Amino acid sequence: MENTTLEMTEEKVTAVLENAVSQLGQLRKITSRSTHSSGNINLEFNTRTNMQVKHFEVASIIRKVFPSLPQSVTFPVIKEVHDNYLGLEEMLMTYTVSADKASYDILQFTEEKIVKKLSNLLGIEETNLSGASPLKIAISLNPYKCEALQISMESVQTSLKEQQEQRYPDMR
Repeated sequence: MENTTLEMTEEKVTAVLENAVSQLGQLRKITSRSTHSSGNINLEFNTRTNMQVKHFEVASIIRKVFPSLPQSVTFPVIKEVHDNYLGLEEMLMTYTVSADKASYDILQFTEEKIVKKLSNLLGIEETNLSGASPLKIAISLNPYKCEALQISMESVQTSLKEQQEQRYPDMR
């Protein structure tokens, strides 16, 4: 906004936008700063907030409010800034878990015995588990060859289910 005062920018633009976005759910903190020709609004959301959804919600709110702003105002820019980007968040601890077991078993044990317990501790904001592979197998069958060999999809599914129950009896 050209030829305006700090107070005009605050009252007619920054405060209007800040008021509109302040109704967002999971909003932990909102701060703003205005100058005679621009404004900046920072939104801080709770941990585990889906930021893609919040980005969409903020954009929707701005689109609704924008027509009521002074004509000299350009459409606001929305930027996602992560704590890691600012260097505010530090990793406290990293563990490597190794065992003479299948990757899935290590994943399951680590999730149940370590991650869940750490997540419940006061002051632990976030825990991440990475590097382990869940037990997944993708099987592709050629329907023409199966038909020629008189193998039905049901017989394949039944056979796989029986094998899984024999090897992994706790997985149902």
